[in-house]
Amino acid sequence: MLAVSCDTVDAGPENPELGPRLHRRARVMPLPRHLRTVFAVCFWAYGLFLMTATHAPADDVQFIVRAADYGLLDPDKFLHMAAYGVLGLLAALAYGGRWQTTLSAAIALFVLLAVWGFVDESTQPLFGRLADVSDWVCDLVGGAIGLAAGFAASRWLTKSHWLTKSRWLTRD
Repeated sequence: MLAVSCDTVDAGPENPELGPRLHRRARVMPLPRHLRTVFAVCFWAYGLFLMTATHAPADDVQFIVRAADYGLLDPDKFLHMAAYGVLGLLAALAYGGRWQTTLSAAIALFVLLAVWGFVDESTQPLFGRLADVSDWVCDLVGGAIGLAAGFAASRWLTKSHWLTKSRWLTRD
């Protein structure tokens, strides 16, 4: 598999090794299918874990950290951003390369994470937890940061030499 940039390589008769599948301008190839599958399994497993963990009754939560103890923003908000950041990272690595452009993938995945976070927050009162709009906003911020990191990592991985030269990683 050959990872190429749309800014540097023309597909055409002067570059026959690119093959007929690429059109006038080559674009960055997505991650190999088996790696995207691994990331997709991790995305769904982590998403189910996250949904389960956020719906645990408040009495079962072993740690309660108050913002006043630190004099900073509530650490719960950082946990929301971190949790959805990981979810966004996995989503971008698993599904980001399946769209024609990165922008359409980013928008679709951001909407998916926004709906996921909304469902997560809105169903928490059914389990004795408090639904909070600021938690959802932190989910959105973390998801956006995770998506950006995931797209950057995907682009870096497809351009890096170890990915293109490794037989196991390039199998597709």
